[in-house]
Amino acid sequence: MEKALHDAEILCAFAHRLTGFEIPKAELETIWKEVLLYQFHDILPGSSIKREYDESVARYQILLERVKEITAAALAVLAPFAPRCPEEKQPFLLFNTLPFDREELVTVDGRDYPVTVPAAGFCSIDLASSGAEAANPSLRAEELLLENERLRVTFLQDGSIASVFDKENGREALRAPGNVLMVYEDNEDAWEVPRDYAKNPHQAMQLVSVRWERHPHHVKAVQQYAYGNSSLTQEIILRENARRVDFVTLVDWQETHRMLRTAFPLSVRSMEARCEIQFGNVPRPTHRNTSWDQAKIEVCAHKWVDIAQRDYGVALLNDCKYGYRVWDSTLDMDLLRSSMHPGVDAD
Repeated sequence: MEKALHDAEILCAFAHRLTGFEIPKAELETIWKEVLLYQFHDILPGSSIKREYDESVARYQILLERVKEITAAALAVLAPFAPRCPEEKQPFLLFNTLPFDREELVTVDGRDYPVTVPAAGFCSIDLASSGAEAANPSLRAEELLLENERLRVTFLQDGSIASVFDKENGREALRAPGNVLMVYEDNEDAWEVPRDYAKNPHQAMQLVSVRWERHPHHVKAVQQYAYGNSSLTQEIILRENARRVDFVTLVDWQETHRMLRTAFPLSVRSMEARCEIQFGNVPRPTHRNTSWDQAKIEVCAHKWVDIAQRDYGVALLNDCKYGYRVWDSTLDMDLLRSSMHPGVDAD
């Protein structure tokens, strides 16, 4: 909702500037206030009762549909101003609402299109173009390997990542296997993360199958995992010319009192990690030298956490998780908890 409202507001502002489009200020303010209501301090960290989530999620769906309608109205006004080539037979417009240029691989109707969209601007691609499917020869997808122009990612037989080698800088990002999907016993209520959870009984999810796919502009591994009565599908994607490895994860969770985590032990060293917050970032220790440091065994962040030394760094980004453990140059993310109080059958 925050991202959708941001996009709606900036596109409405563009449309107003160009055409006098009437921005629905009062309605946007009303929607914002309801969104903020659902950011009450027990809803955000997952420590509310079940009813609060059932009701807030239902309202979010209604609010999101309305914000999409507002966004579509602004886009309809902006579309005639977007530059396009006369030769385009099936133009498709792309809008960038962020304050920096973006080079992205956009997938439309199952086909990949490499695009560059200017900051706070738009561009057009031709969906009828046959060149969209020209394969990139630098991409490799083989057993236990994904590779593009910048990165070589190798895997172990259990599905974890053995290496992320940065070919541009001649650096290895990992010092030990990463992305081990580990399940810990977790008998605490939703308010508490056990300080010593790492010492609790734990077990890695078991890899059931893996499929290696090569597409014209990206490669990926599609992994299937199982644990107890639960299953998890993860696509690990490497796009052409990307410095980033993407993880798209879908889980069907049927466990209680279990916590699912992933960790990336890094080959960089620093006394602190940087954790993103609303308007910047804050440093947090990667050591346990004092009682204050020890209290930060689990810390919060928004869209990213990174550990960097003077000449190199690695970041872990996400679009929906907020709990991390940053210790001994390891970026560890809490993916899912399944407590039974105060919410029943939480996940």
